[in-house]
Order: sequence, then structure tokens, then C-alpha cells
Amino acid sequence: MKIKKQFIMFFVMALTCVSAVCFASHGTDLDAEERYVDQFMAGKDYAKVSAFIDPQLAKNVTREQYTNLFTKMNQDLGKLVKKELRAYELFDDGHVLHYVIGFEKAPVMVLDVVFKKTGDKVSMLNFRILDAANNKKQESKEKK
Repeated sequence: MKIKKQFIMFFVMALTCVSAVCFASHGTDLDAEERYVDQFMAGKDYAKVSAFIDPQLAKNVTREQYTNLFTKMNQDLGKLVKKELRAYELFDDGHVLHYVIGFEKAPVMVLDVVFKKTGDKVSMLNFRILDAANNKKQESKEKK
């Protein structure tokens, strides 16, 4: 009977550990980076965005350029309707997040965001948005 109680106790502890791992967050850095990507892709509040972008990127993406970028994207692509994190790359000095995103007029696109980590601070270093459909067409043209 004592062995049965010990087995049940071990089984309950194992289930508790597994459930804790399943519900764990990706980590504080990834959570912050995902929040930054959400704020950046909202395309609305440059003041919030400028707080987490790297000073080098801030030189290249001014308030006016940021506003124009999202105005043009809204006109050409429509509203952002899907954003799924597909890969998370870890490096000693930063991270890269790879997303599959979709807009109303462009259902499959790719968003890559590079973050730099300095101590405990994470800042957006660069980003790119690619049209997956156009890239496939371009690759097939190059092969011919």
C-alpha cells in the first residue's frame, strides 16, 4: 500500500511539472520582443515605438517615415489580419523573430525582426517585410 501511495504521489508531481512547463512563457526577452513587434506593427504610436528601437534604426526610421510606411502598407495591403511567430533564433548579442503575417490583400508575407541585447535591455535593431508570393515568382524566373 505504501508503494502505491508513493507511486501516486510521484505521478501527481510529474503531472504538475509537465503542466508547469506547458504553461510557461517563452521567457521575459521573447515576451518583451513580441510586445514590441505588436506595438511596431500597429503602426500608430511612434512615441512608444521610439522607446524600444535602436538609435541606429531611429536615424533611418523617423516619425514621418514610420507613418508613411504604415499609411502605404494600409493602402496597398489592407489591414493586418494574421501574425504568427514561426521561429525564434538566439544569439549571444541578440535574437531574430520570424513571423508569417497576412494582410487583407496579401495573405502570405514574412516579417523578420532583429533585436539587440545589451545587458538586460532589448532593442529593435532592424526589420524586413517580404512578400512570400513575389519571392517565389522571382526565384522561378531566376531559375529559367
